[in-house]
Amino acid sequence: MGGLPSRTWNEAVNAAYEAGVCIVAASGDCFGGAPTHHVVYPARYHRTIAACGVMEDGRPYYDIPAFVIENNRPVPVIEGSWGPDSSMTAAISSYTPNIPWAKFGCDPTIDLDGQGTSACTPQIAAAVALWYEKYKNSLPRDWRRVEAIRNALFGSARAVAPELREKIGRGILQARAALDISPVLNLPKTPVDKDSFSFFRLITGLGITEAPPREQMFNLELTQRYLMNRELQEIIPDPEKPVSDEVKLKFMEALIHDNQASLALRKHVASRYGSVSGTVITGAPPEVVTPARAVCEKEVKIGNPPFRRIRTYAVDPSFSTQLDTASINEVTVKVRWEKLMPGPKVSTSRSRTRTLPARLMRRLISMIRGFWRRMVGPLRKGIRPFINRWCMRSR
Repeated sequence: MGGLPSRTWNEAVNAAYEAGVCIVAASGDCFGGAPTHHVVYPARYHRTIAACGVMEDGRPYYDIPAFVIENNRPVPVIEGSWGPDSSMTAAISSYTPNIPWAKFGCDPTIDLDGQGTSACTPQIAAAVALWYEKYKNSLPRDWRRVEAIRNALFGSARAVAPELREKIGRGILQARAALDISPVLNLPKTPVDKDSFSFFRLITGLGITEAPPREQMFNLELTQRYLMNRELQEIIPDPEKPVSDEVKLKFMEALIHDNQASLALRKHVASRYGSVSGTVITGAPPEVVTPARAVCEKEVKIGNPPFRRIRTYAVDPSFSTQLDTASINEVTVKVRWEKLMPGPKVSTSRSRTRTLPARLMRRLISMIRGFWRRMVGPLRKGIRPFINRWCMRSR
């Protein structure tokens, strides 16, 4: 099964190639070119073989009527994926549809309704297995055997007209003819496959040093959106070919307005737009581009402090006036800042509100003084000698 690129697929394809494992992957299927007629991953990796389709009459497995009538109902017709040109360099075609196909759940039953590029893939994979078996004693167990089998398949394939190569690839599979081509072990090595295209780095990063993980994540999502967004494909038909600055800006604008892309990617591309174009993007959605802040504000708002300082005493505030006892008597506590509300108020017969009556306040103060004389005074006299002795010992 094929689909969108991923880091797991990328690492698996590169590791298999280095170990000498040849991967044959279906180029993908579509219905009338939707959601895309481009080759999907992992067949799009250059270290694999992309299996495309060709019909019995030699025409590409594409441009088929979109619907056929069955039981008085239109039924969509499946087609094979192809292109762009940069993805067809390691593609080869085999026959489909109406290919022998095992019926699910019925072991001895074989139908003749195999269709799609999934029916092409086992034909090419079988040709690879037969060639490996014939030359297994002379093949090294590394990437050179992958290049050797691809050379045999592509070199023996039936040639097609130049106008059909964009859909059929290197030709039509001829398995018997491939067995007559001996291994060639001095072929160049295919470069390492990646999940993104080079010009994406100008959109998501500086493109100078190795991309950090965040940029790699953006590039991977950008590749996925490219395969799913027809507008992006129309702007840049082949992302592996040179792209002009004007087309890059148009591509970025379309991506910024792509609601299916993540908000993080759209914001990142919008922030990079000025660096690439030298201008400010206009018409971008408000959730993507943050409104510009004023150079200066008319009113400067002063926020609340983080905490409130409260001075507390262990015994008597007067002990803080003496050097010997100040360090053990006084401490400043930091309390989280809270908004303080006005104190209690009482209502009188008059229409206005005033604080507690002066008579009640005088009585309250008198009670506090009496308590101080009866309780705190003796305690102060008794503890003073103890504090003096403690201070003498500490010296």
